[in-house]
Amino acid sequence: MTARRSSTTSSPRDGNRRTGDRRLRRAELLGWRGTFRAVAVLAALAALVIARFTPVDVPDHGPSVRTELRAIGTRAGASALESSLGGLAALLIMAALRLTGPANRG
Repeated sequence: MTARRSSTTSSPRDGNRRTGDRRLRRAELLGWRGTFRAVAVLAALAALVIARFTPVDVPDHGPSVRTELRAIGTRAGASALESSLGGLAALLIMAALRLTGPANRG
């Protein structure tokens, strides 16, 4: 029968475990949490830069609805509308096929 070590005695492994725990904590700090903090700081800085350099006075008038509808009537406007609606249709068809699955086809 072998003697069991008491849980109160320390072994060389315990020192490694503590060192490993410290390394793990550092890795967590530099891991996803560090990335999250860096992105949060960059977002705050971007918000400050945008707030600083955005002009306060905006023009009072913009294009009217009639002008926007007239733009769709042009060749470029119609082409942009068709490609947008075509892309949306393709996306919806692919989503429907994905959601129904191969067992429900045919």
